[in-house]
Amino acid sequence: MNLSEDKLLDLADEALAQIDDNRYDAEMKEDGIQDILKFGIAFSGKKVNVKTK
Repeated sequence: MNLSEDKLLDLADEALAQIDDNRYDAEMKEDGIQDILKFGIAFSGKKVNVKTK
């Protein structure tokens, strides 16, 4: 079952939200790192969607 493009976009957004909600970048910020790239990746079969923040 391949997911639609819209569903992949939603899942990539959810992945980015999870990074913020769970504060996965907190340790890097505590170490003084300021430029942090966050990637939300969703894929289904050969389709992929990548969002950055």
